Amino acid sequence: MPASSPPVRELISVFEAREEILRASPMGGTEEVPLRSAVGRILRKDASADSDIPPFDNSAMDGFAVSLRDFDGETVILAIGEDVPAGTWPSKPVGNGSCSRIMTGAPVPEGTHAVVPVEWCQSDGVVGGTVTITRRPKPGQHVRKQGSDIARDDLVLEAPARIEPRTIGVLASLGYGQVTVAVQPTVCVVATGDELVEASETPSLGQIRNSNGPTLAALASASGAIVLSEHVARDDMEHTLQVLQEAMDADIVIVSGGVSVGSYDYVKAALDELGFERSFWRVRQRPGKPLTFGKIGDRLVFGLPGNPVSTAVCFRQYVLPCIRKMSGLPPGPQFRTARLQESVQKVPDLHYFLPGRVSVGSEGCLSVVRSGAFGSHIFSSLAAANCLISLPEGSERVEMGSLVEIELFNDV
Repeated sequence: MPASSPPVRELISVFEAREEILRASPMGGTEEVPLRSAVGRILRKDASADSDIPPFDNSAMDGFAVSLRDFDGETVILAIGEDVPAGTWPSKPVGNGSCSRIMTGAPVPEGTHAVVPVEWCQSDGVVGGTVTITRRPKPGQHVRKQGSDIARDDLVLEAPARIEPRTIGVLASLGYGQVTVAVQPTVCVVATGDELVEASETPSLGQIRNSNGPTLAALASASGAIVLSEHVARDDMEHTLQVLQEAMDADIVIVSGGVSVGSYDYVKAALDELGFERSFWRVRQRPGKPLTFGKIGDRLVFGLPGNPVSTAVCFRQYVLPCIRKMSGLPPGPQFRTARLQESVQKVPDLHYFLPGRVSVGSEGCLSVVRSGAFGSHIFSSLAAANCLISLPEGSERVEMGSLVEIELFNDV
């Protein structure tokens, strides 16, 4: 007889749900991409220096490379031996009454103790002429020493790390024309309901604009995934099944709505027909209690609630950690602590996620308040928020002044 499937876990905690999802989420592969295409990608191989940066002692100023042995006092007159522009190599040493006119970034000649900026000098700048220097420089002044930024074999960027525009220049200076990055997980988004119309359309009676589809696609893209497609499934078994079959091209399928117990909720039945191996059903949280997760073959399938705030909150709590793990990043969530500036009444058996506004208080500590009215349908509060306030199970009331955990929206 075939082995029976493990029982589906029902009404589990937020932490249990996250553990189940991460256990099922595989670590993704790697690929080589050109450096100019790597912004936003996740570096999966450490970047080390193949040489010193700077690779030679060079000038930090336009001026004159000098030897301090020529300075008997504050003012000195020196012969200009040669020009050293950036991109050339000096052919003469300095000293014994001579100096070199030098440009920023150019290698300093042998014997150089300092570079005197042009502001300290009186000269026509002609090679073979002279320069009068009116101030004595300090040893090493305006000279960038070889390896002062990065030394050969230094670990410069440790994987995993998101490649930002500011790190591209460092990688380029280290010779990384190609970088090893995580393969981006692919996502298909399915919103459900006969009532949905496109954002550009004017809804008729009983209709609403589709906000969940664009929201989930944007969240997935911002999280580092590739959104292959976005669908709307009508409240019809045959059409729901067809749309879900088309969505199975992706690594992750996110379905919004249709997973509850309504007479027109066909997603659960359609998923079962496709061989859905359900891991759990419903989580002890608000918003987002009617949540399911499982697999169809190698595809990870998230059945999220249909209310817009519930959908967005569940993405952050469960889909985002999955995408981060598949990309090679620590899955999170990434919590910070803030002081609650109001009291919150809650159901003790539920974990609450409240849209909030965090700011820096007068003493430099983080303070947080709710960003508006609380409800799974009140999208305006989420749009006004810059964080989620996380209030775990166990308490019926969280008092003003309590320290609470928050998740900043820009910590993706």
